Amino acid sequence: MRVLLVNKYNHITGGADTYFFTLRRLLKEKGHSVAEFCLQHPDNEYSEFSDFFINGVTNKNWEKASISESSIALIRSIYNLEARNKFNKLVDKFKPDIVHIQNMFYQISPSILSVTFKKKIPVIETLHDYHLVCANNNLHHHGHICEDCIKYTKFSILKNKCYNDSWRASLLAFTASYSHQIFNIYKDRINRWISPSRFLRDKMIAGGIVGEKIDILPYPVSFEIDQDDKFEQKGDYVLFVGRLVQQKGIITMLKVAEKLSNIKFMILGTGPLENYIKNYIIKNNISNIKLIGFVPNNKISDYIRFSKFVIVPSEWYDNLPIIMYETLLCGVPLIGSNIGGIPEIINNKVGILVEPSNVDELQTKIQYLYENESLRNSLAANAREYISSNFSLDEHYNKIIKLYSQYC
Repeated sequence: MRVLLVNKYNHITGGADTYFFTLRRLLKEKGHSVAEFCLQHPDNEYSEFSDFFINGVTNKNWEKASISESSIALIRSIYNLEARNKFNKLVDKFKPDIVHIQNMFYQISPSILSVTFKKKIPVIETLHDYHLVCANNNLHHHGHICEDCIKYTKFSILKNKCYNDSWRASLLAFTASYSHQIFNIYKDRINRWISPSRFLRDKMIAGGIVGEKIDILPYPVSFEIDQDDKFEQKGDYVLFVGRLVQQKGIITMLKVAEKLSNIKFMILGTGPLENYIKNYIIKNNISNIKLIGFVPNNKISDYIRFSKFVIVPSEWYDNLPIIMYETLLCGVPLIGSNIGGIPEIINNKVGILVEPSNVDELQTKIQYLYENESLRNSLAANAREYISSNFSLDEHYNKIIKLYSQYC
């Protein structure tokens, strides 16, 4: 089978990109021909199809964009002619049997669907966020959950200025989202959606997407760890891994760590709050928190395996953070927020759930698990078997191919 994958980035910036690379590698290993269509970017990995990649303003360089660049980005978010034309040429060269979209917003745009519709190529899209029902993709802005786009109107994004806390960016997102909704571009030109979690699927249905067109298929384990390695815990720290943004719960965790001066905390990741965290640690003279910063993906497991446990304190409708998979595969327990898709992975056999944003409860649960070695060992003993038996690459591949085969 010839599969054309679409994703904004040909490098890893988050969970959607991790899955994109995992799926591409998996399909190639199983003997399928795979091409990719992405944005041009200096951090991209090599691709033999890079001549077909397009230009675009990303979240990272949006604030530096000129008025002219912003205006072009606005137009392209609705219908990107460059994307359509280059995608059309790639399709003519590669001749895919199916197109599988990961992330195309707002740079690539649904303009590519006019090509697949005209050439009668089936399209599958994996949903990594809430873009079909929320113009800022996250159902979260300015520190709180928001479902205004579902309950009221997509004009809410302009009132709330909730895309990147920028009126220009919010106008772009609103214009694109509203235009695509009016013309029913997604509903008419995407054959099937895949949701990694039941929670995300339920929010899609609440926003008007037909449930019969959405299959639930969790992310697979995207990495390999020596199953004979017992990973005996040698470290004495609690670990946070993720993007340093408010909705990931990093501020709540800082407040907890400050109170638990007898416990060491380690933070892996970068993001907009990195300087805030550094200053917070210095200002409050905190000695039990260590900010590591960026760590390559292939080195993260080294930190996980020597931790007491990993914290996923998300405060938004987090889908299925990939870090949970890697943690459990390392045989390490989790403490995670009871929100979004997180409780679909964490159960009382592999971890502990806490209410999001609850400093007191998180503090109590961290202290309890840190001091309870027998409980940690019990959770750790179940972790690897649970993740390996329920989220294997082979099982994921079989379900993906079965889905593809319905249309090819």
